[in-house]
Amino acid sequence: RELKETHLTILLQDERENVGRASVDMDMVRFGQVSTCVVDLLKPQRLQCKVEYSIDKFYPKPKYIFFIRHGESEWNLAQEKKQVMNMMKKVDHGLSNDGRLQAERLSDKVKAALDPPAEECSDYLERFMEADAVYSSPLTRALQTAKIALQHHPKLRDENSTLKVLSSARERRNFGGRDTQGKRKGDEIIRRLNMKLAKLYEMYGGTPQAVDDIKVDYNDATDEWWDKSRESDEEFDARLDHLMAHLQYTNEENIIVVTHSFLIRGIFQRYLSPEFRKEHPHIAKHFTTEKLANCAVVGAKIELNDEGRPSLADFALLFGSKIEHHIR
Repeated sequence: RELKETHLTILLQDERENVGRASVDMDMVRFGQVSTCVVDLLKPQRLQCKVEYSIDKFYPKPKYIFFIRHGESEWNLAQEKKQVMNMMKKVDHGLSNDGRLQAERLSDKVKAALDPPAEECSDYLERFMEADAVYSSPLTRALQTAKIALQHHPKLRDENSTLKVLSSARERRNFGGRDTQGKRKGDEIIRRLNMKLAKLYEMYGGTPQAVDDIKVDYNDATDEWWDKSRESDEEFDARLDHLMAHLQYTNEENIIVVTHSFLIRGIFQRYLSPEFRKEHPHIAKHFTTEKLANCAVVGAKIELNDEGRPSLADFALLFGSKIEHHIR
């Protein structure tokens, strides 16, 4: 099936560090054939090499994607108190103290779900707890939420697993969106994250060990990943397509993505199936016009429709999550 406006990214790695990358337009890919591309090396700089690659044609299975909205941020708090001007001096705002508490409450629910009562089990909950991969937006509030809320999740307790930064999961930038502008890239993201976590926990004896132990893979954000100006509707739709193609064509079947309210709503607006809209118009309206509450979790079943495009066929809220009924 044709993947429009999608690229194949080829990364060369030395241990866990990127040393080169190439981007190939999917229109140029010939499935089942050996092709070559030129890779620009980052180390040493200004050198190139040729790489041979081959991709087998396949149709991805349905995926279950669990979107988590980050906890309340300093920006959210400033909006509520009508003190946004103070926040305009900063970018990439971290969690507020209430945001930390929201993430910790979700963490407690995840821990309890390790051995839930039989009557509370569901297919969505089981898939969430068996997630094969955990991704996060590179913005600090999302990474903080991921490390705090998922500190007891089996995937991130595995010492061989990492929390993966996914730049396409960042929030949409609108006019004046200082909270959507990044400040760091590469390993600087991790240093800023650890500093912000330490500040959140400085009155409580320091960052909890289980939070601190989670390793973060930042290789998808080694370049400048944020938008410097407002993202147009066309640019946002193209990024959503890129994000969904990435998730659809990974090997993992159950995936957690810690991200943002406008991005989650954009996914429902763009991919919610016509069948679901027809059968459940009231529910569809809520999820395409309103926002998930902070630290809410929604699991979405993603299939390919007859045109080969992602289709959000079904979804469920987990852990007592709610949506906000009034957009601020």
